[in-house]
Amino acid sequence: MFSILLLLLEVQTAMNAKKSRRRGVVLSLTGQQKLETARRQIEKAERYGDRLTLDELSERTQLAISTITRVLEAQIGVDKLIWRSLRNAPPLDDLLRDLMAFLNPDLSPPVELRHLLQGLQTGRYLVILDNLETLLDAERVGQFRSGYDRYGELLRSIGEVAHQSCVIVTSREKPADVAILEGDGAAVQVLSLGGSADAARAILDDKGLIGTIEERQLLCDRYSNSPLALKIVATSIRDLCNGYIEHFLGEDTFIFNGIRLLLDRHFQRLSAIL
Repeated sequence: MFSILLLLLEVQTAMNAKKSRRRGVVLSLTGQQKLETARRQIEKAERYGDRLTLDELSERTQLAISTITRVLEAQIGVDKLIWRSLRNAPPLDDLLRDLMAFLNPDLSPPVELRHLLQGLQTGRYLVILDNLETLLDAERVGQFRSGYDRYGELLRSIGEVAHQSCVIVTSREKPADVAILEGDGAAVQVLSLGGSADAARAILDDKGLIGTIEERQLLCDRYSNSPLALKIVATSIRDLCNGYIEHFLGEDTFIFNGIRLLLDRHFQRLSAIL
């Protein structure tokens, strides 16, 4: 906790001394590593690996959320980082207003798509839109649900109009509008994310699981290094097996509770498409 406080204050001093810099925050590679290490130690020791929210970081350090956000933004070299979940299926107009409140707070309504494109052109932003699959039609592959067709226009515009920002969209299904735009050397790229062995081991460490190298490897292999599946399983091992991987593997149980619900959602989607 105290390490985070010192590092953040140190960065805030650098910000005040260099207000003429466009990005405003300068943090050395060593400083970034120390900051991330300190935060992960707290998350592992006090939260079983769950991430601290911006509000919690602000409360611990007595720094404004805006200051903490700028420190985190500086680590990836962009003016602003904006993450929004689409899980609750917000109408496009609501999303545009939400995004522009950060990109251009002085913009007067109504907010339109062209305003977002202008913002992406004038600044260097990383915009992450998570869970796009919730907007897709259950019976038409790659097509948006009724009332959400304008999201296709959003994707096409971002992919076709030149700008200096990056928009990352996560989805369990590829939208047709993206499939048309993607290609080798194109501005739109599609990455199929497989399980990462390093990330899988980090999840087990963050959850505080106990086991040999072989047991950890067997557990990761059993769930194909899937981060979501391993988070669900690791939580169950921690709560039901006191964190011992050996006890869980001895039960020879592969599908249970949270994993079953996760698979059910996928099978329901596949059944609707087929």
